[in-house]
Amino acid sequence: MSFQIPQQPQPQVLLFAFRPEERTMRIIRYLTAQGVIVRTVQTTDLGETLGCLFRLPGFERRNSPAPAASSVPEMLVMHGFDKAMLDGFLRFFRAEGVRRVELKVMLTPTNAAWTAAELSRHLLAERDALQKRARV
Repeated sequence: MSFQIPQQPQPQVLLFAFRPEERTMRIIRYLTAQGVIVRTVQTTDLGETLGCLFRLPGFERRNSPAPAASSVPEMLVMHGFDKAMLDGFLRFFRAEGVRRVELKVMLTPTNAAWTAAELSRHLLAERDALQKRARV
């Protein structure tokens, strides 16, 4: 039996390792104007699963030791976005000239059980593989 991610009543975003700068504030302003709940994940919560951080049923706090904050790069995880919201968000970066977020992903049944460090390792490996293929 496969795990189904319950739909949230309101779309949400988790922000990891974003610096407090104008770019971050522009992203947060855009998302909140779209009705998205935005949470900046604290370094003390980096040992928790994405499912726990999104407060999904069945994902309890593990109180696992958090990895070094430097092991988690800037990353954005979305949950509850439909195609139109996702497309609008991606257009926002181009239209407003906002530097893109290199690591961004939708929550899935697989990555819901991962910590931010695990997710970032997978995303970086995937990005590196795509870049290698593009060079060939």
